[in-house]
Amino acid sequence: MFRVMLSLLLALGISSSALSAEGEFADYKVGDITHTLPKQATDDYILGIRDIGRALQQCQSKRRTLTNPLIMRQSLLSVSQSRNGCRFVYLREANWQYECTLPAKVATELGLSMERASLRSGQALGDFSDGEKEVLFDSRFCRESSMK
Repeated sequence: MFRVMLSLLLALGISSSALSAEGEFADYKVGDITHTLPKQATDDYILGIRDIGRALQQCQSKRRTLTNPLIMRQSLLSVSQSRNGCRFVYLREANWQYECTLPAKVATELGLSMERASLRSGQALGDFSDGEKEVLFDSRFCRESSMK
């Protein structure tokens, strides 16, 4: 009888551990593909992108190092004020560097685009949104260079 109860308790303990482990992962759609990623790390990344987007909208000094859990690569994002507008530096996943001097209106547009991408969680994990591309790839505002 004791062995049966012990076996049941162990079985329940194992199944509850398995259930709690499942709660640590979530599905995120990136493009047309759904990825199962660690929930906390993914949420931290997405909220970090949103935080930088909001800092850009106000041109508030902010610096974040974020790890994209989809590809396990780090990015450094920095917002600061300058004489000529809002300065934004984005070292993306150790591949590309974007150095931008943005007028207030453009900084707000980029910040809103980043915030919108973060609200569609999978988009923040993948490629830039169209709004982000319009600013980051515009040589009037940003200088892009490869770090490869």
